[in-house]
Amino acid sequence: MDRMTLKEEIRQHFDCRDYLRKSSGCSLYICPSCGSGSRQHKTGAVKYYPDTQRWHCHRCKTLGDIFTIYELEHGVDFNVALWALAEQLGTSVEPHSTKPARKCPPAPSPVQSGSAPKDMSDYFAACRARLHDPAAVSFLSARGINIKTAETYGLGFGPKADPAGSHRCCPRITIPTNCFHYVARSIDPDAQPGCRTMNSLGVSPTLFNRQALYAPGDEPVFVTEGAFDALSVIEAGGSAVALNSAANGRLLLNALRERPTNHPLLLCLDSDRSGREACDNLVKQLHAGGVVFRDVCADVCGEARDPNESLQADEPRFIESIQGLKAETMRRK
Repeated sequence: MDRMTLKEEIRQHFDCRDYLRKSSGCSLYICPSCGSGSRQHKTGAVKYYPDTQRWHCHRCKTLGDIFTIYELEHGVDFNVALWALAEQLGTSVEPHSTKPARKCPPAPSPVQSGSAPKDMSDYFAACRARLHDPAAVSFLSARGINIKTAETYGLGFGPKADPAGSHRCCPRITIPTNCFHYVARSIDPDAQPGCRTMNSLGVSPTLFNRQALYAPGDEPVFVTEGAFDALSVIEAGGSAVALNSAANGRLLLNALRERPTNHPLLLCLDSDRSGREACDNLVKQLHAGGVVFRDVCADVCGEARDPNESLQADEPRFIESIQGLKAETMRRK
């Protein structure tokens, strides 16, 4: 069976309502992405659309289907979800050499939140195809990020990217966090501070590399602010997720609330004021939740502002610190 036909067969066979948790306070469902509807007010946030077999959360703006539910529950990507659900259906997936783009027809506009978010899969695929542009390769290399690592984690290059709809189009590295949201980093060294890093307008991000929290094994996972910081840790042989902003600690807390991790967490947010405040807040909430963690910002960053800056300043020292913290954390277990 070809992949397109199989995807539709799976959507028809698996009813999302059997896998979404109903909120006890209303007719809506609890969001499997942000957890809205599970707290004290019991006001569900997810509306299901049976004619398209899709659901939409009016709080975090996630638009999903049965594949999205499986991805979030198990911390896997679309290919793994497709294979697993096909196996449950009693069929198999035809070999496919490239990662498929998830093209979702638009869902009806939810009453609570206006129009549904736009699926950006085709745009992300086009950006990935341009990643070997010399300007993109040069920018990544200067920041210590290998092009193979960038490819592995879905980065791309948009010559005229403008995720915030600000009419400030410029060449940017694109970093998808889900199929509706991406972070874009300008490669222009003269870009104004407010234009260097932009997020998709009106769409909430998810954790960058969330699947690291649920990977096999029990090695520590570093928690950073930005995707370049997480990629820096990965370049040094570590495992990492990124919040995509100091203000997004809730993304990590929601993920752990939905599905606890077996991995100890090493907090490594930026060393500036906002980063330290965000880290202090995370420390309190992780401690209250019984999560195993340590704050290792000073060990990793040293005098630098963030892990990527530390990697650029002294790569051997940075790698040594990441490897040392991994080994020390494993010895403590």
